[in-house]
Amino acid sequence: MKKSLIAVAIAGIFAVPTAIAAEVNGGIAAGIDRSKVSGSATSSDNVSATRISSGYTNMSISHSEEFDNGMSGDLFIQLHLPITTAGAGSSINNRNSYVGISGDFGSIRLGTNENAYERMLYSHSSQDGDWSYGTISIMGVAPAGAGNDAGLTSHIWHRTDNTLMYFGPDGPLQIEMDYVFGGSGTTATRTPSLLSLAIEYDMGGIGLFAGYQVATDWAGNGATPTAARDDTALLFGAEFTMGDLAANIGIENMEWKDTTNNVSTERSAFMINAKYPVASGTVGVTYTSADDSEESNAGTNTTTNDGATGLYIGYYHPMGESTTLWAMYGKIKNDAAGNYRFATWNAGPGTAGQDYTNYVFGIKHVF
Repeated sequence: MKKSLIAVAIAGIFAVPTAIAAEVNGGIAAGIDRSKVSGSATSSDNVSATRISSGYTNMSISHSEEFDNGMSGDLFIQLHLPITTAGAGSSINNRNSYVGISGDFGSIRLGTNENAYERMLYSHSSQDGDWSYGTISIMGVAPAGAGNDAGLTSHIWHRTDNTLMYFGPDGPLQIEMDYVFGGSGTTATRTPSLLSLAIEYDMGGIGLFAGYQVATDWAGNGATPTAARDDTALLFGAEFTMGDLAANIGIENMEWKDTTNNVSTERSAFMINAKYPVASGTVGVTYTSADDSEESNAGTNTTTNDGATGLYIGYYHPMGESTTLWAMYGKIKNDAAGNYRFATWNAGPGTAGQDYTNYVFGIKHVF
């Protein structure tokens, strides 16, 4: 390129101050993930394999314009950038993006969101960031159930578009409310919607948090359900610090209702998280447990042996301001009919009652 053209290009960039004001950040989190699957009566199901996983690798672009009245216009674009090669889920895609307006009242945003309840779960995990382990392997996940509800699925992890978001102003009380419109999923008989709420209150050394979500006739990216549904999730928790120890505990109850066929399923779970700094880094421990689900099918009650427990231990060693090395051990133990393995890399087919053991060694670099 001629020097004159280069000069014109540079001058053009500096003539648009809003372009310079935009902030770009993100990170790559990659790990060697060794998965061992065991517990099936079919020996061919019990296999081990190793892969490289890119975790929550992403890039974000944000910009804010301040108005004379003290309010501001906000833009945020976040792209998921998996560094793994060919295969499902390896393409660049939208993760969380919105446009909105902020002021003393808080923020109102329109766009795509992971939703408040989901954020409440993984933000209280002791494992680093939005990786595939920790609280999210059991909390917020639908059980196997008794098999009489064809629509039994978790809506917590449906990243939604058509989302109207409200974030309360900064302060000891934090509020988020997300409402998702039915959009193209609306039919003559179904108007899907999803409402997700999160509240946190910091009392200095002790905090309380809660989440609530209700999904009405909701099927995420799938087909609108033929049966009328009303699926809910409720989370209560507390967090505290004691010296260098930071910990929290949360209790969850989820209920799925197929009101057309008079089938309902309920299950409870809890999580315990703790972080403690050591001389060279931080140790994080996460324990989760789900009770057996209970189903009512037209008045006939069934308790299914589909509970599970999960234990995760991670060590995080900072190499500098931007780079962290870590090692993690994870173990999910399913009851005989249990099938909890959400977001957990596993080499086997996911037969009911199987156990999953993972060893992860990774590097994270943020910018």
